[in-house]
Amino acid sequence: MKRMKILIVEDDIVQRAFLNTICKKIKGVEVVSFDCMDDCIFEIAVTEESVIVITDIIMPKKTGVSLIINLQRFNNVKGLIIISGAEIELLNTLFSMALNIGIPFVKQHHKPIATSVVKKTLTEMMFAINFSTKFKEVVSEKYCKNTLSAFLMDNNFQPYFQPKICTKTLEVKGLEILSRLHINNRVCEPNNFKEELKSYNLITEYTYQILSKGISLLNSYNIRNIQLSINTECSCLQQPNFHIRIKEIIEKHNFPAEKLTLELTESKSNISINLMANSIELRLMGIQLSVDNFGMGKSGLNEILNIPFKELKINQKLVNDFLITPKSYHVIKAMVSMAKSLELVTVAEGVETFEQAIKLELLGVDLFQGYLFGKPVPIYELETVFEEVSKMKEKYYTAKA
Repeated sequence: MKRMKILIVEDDIVQRAFLNTICKKIKGVEVVSFDCMDDCIFEIAVTEESVIVITDIIMPKKTGVSLIINLQRFNNVKGLIIISGAEIELLNTLFSMALNIGIPFVKQHHKPIATSVVKKTLTEMMFAINFSTKFKEVVSEKYCKNTLSAFLMDNNFQPYFQPKICTKTLEVKGLEILSRLHINNRVCEPNNFKEELKSYNLITEYTYQILSKGISLLNSYNIRNIQLSINTECSCLQQPNFHIRIKEIIEKHNFPAEKLTLELTESKSNISINLMANSIELRLMGIQLSVDNFGMGKSGLNEILNIPFKELKINQKLVNDFLITPKSYHVIKAMVSMAKSLELVTVAEGVETFEQAIKLELLGVDLFQGYLFGKPVPIYELETVFEEVSKMKEKYYTAKA
């Protein structure tokens, strides 16, 4: 693991000493503690190492809110742990704010907090930060239309696959096709190119390409008879001939239509005639439609009422929050109940712990998706993921016992 610096901001002397003692027992870190925000900000500014900040939000001079807002100025802040006695609702809002300003890894805990919880949170966060640094290079530059068009022409966008797991049997029931941009020996995630593809109206051609490549790779590795899904912007379905192109792709690769699910992501435009017509044509072909990020952004009841969905995906943020936030728990419970009434399959995204998986199964969720069961991988690593999922069964059932 690369060396990191942990910065503690806590005005209470006893709590600061408590956190300081725990952090100093972790190998490979330098720990510095402060009783105010300004000193912490200065330390971050003169630090080259990756930084994890641990902070309270209720402090006499400046609140932790000001600190968190200021963290967006620094690229070396990789993690934030909020530990406070403030209301859970406020902590949840702070959690969202921290993610929105670009802090990669954020956790929150309510006081009082046990030593084991602090240590576990820090250890997991450090692993995640090092893992992300080792396995991906984030390219911050934004690409122009000509560059993105060239990437499409040169086949720089490559399919990656993430498993969907049956909650009852822990068998792999499906795969979602995701993508990465491969350039100059670097691997870039979608947040480096997806918005630009949309703004330059290249997202539809990109979707065709990734779907075709994904099916072709699965065929070449003889991975068949598995449900395949792919993120599809609603803007793609605004194209009159979208369903025709999808039909051409699956026929070209001899892929059964009923094994394909299009996950419709947020729509910034109204539900149009083209969108509804395409959705009907796709369903008549046997292709399934899923509402992605339901309840977040633009994905909501209007889409459920007007588009013939067969699947509902529960947003990752709700899954992250539902064990610590009663509201999120009851929202997921209501979503699952509604989905069952409408005969929709439910998929929980972002499942990272056994505890989350067990509770989601009890709520009636049908499928898991998340790093607990496998990260997105290139096709040549998929067999290893299948083996790891198989090994996971015993651990899962032990955790349930």
